[in-house]
Amino acid sequence: MLEGSLKDFSLYEVMQIISLGEKTGKLVLTDEGNKNKGIIYFKNGRVKDAEMKGYSGEAAVINILSTKMDFFKFIYCSIDDTKQSINKSVPELIIFATSKVDEWEKIKEKIHSVNSVFKLSSEDIPEEIRLTPLQWRIIYLLGEKKLTIKEAALELKMPEIDVAKEVYSLVTLRILREVGEKDPNEGNIINKKSPPRNFITRLIQRIKRL
Repeated sequence: MLEGSLKDFSLYEVMQIISLGEKTGKLVLTDEGNKNKGIIYFKNGRVKDAEMKGYSGEAAVINILSTKMDFFKFIYCSIDDTKQSINKSVPELIIFATSKVDEWEKIKEKIHSVNSVFKLSSEDIPEEIRLTPLQWRIIYLLGEKKLTIKEAALELKMPEIDVAKEVYSLVTLRILREVGEKDPNEGNIINKKSPPRNFITRLIQRIKRL
């Protein structure tokens, strides 16, 4: 088992060691108080998937990089049941994730989790709404079907961060409003806020015509 402090090695160096050694298993990263935990899965030295705080794939790697981690531990184990959600080499993944850290932090100012639940808002919606077909589809999935960002990403076959970016825009436009968070295990909504006073009838009708 490979383990140590990220004060002695950078995360990139640790991942490179695993990659060059063509190791299979999971790299577990934690902070000093063990409040944050991230996992990166490797198959023969290639990153296969990652997870942290409900995020998976590239979005999880971005979250790991944007969180101060103190310790690492690589556990040799089979990851055959782990989905293949990342297809970048270690250098490519680090460059990509690093470039997205600031963008992801901005997104999290308005969206707390990929398990967040949304409703159509009724506050200050402009009369003329110009949205892309993808944004209309996301409004339908989140506002009508009550899917989370994570569930919508699976439905759309898109990375979670790309869906989150579109949702960020829709929240900024006050078309969608975050009302709570779905427990991924139980399926119930937690931290639920008060629902909006009314829905936008014209917006719902327009969505149904798509």
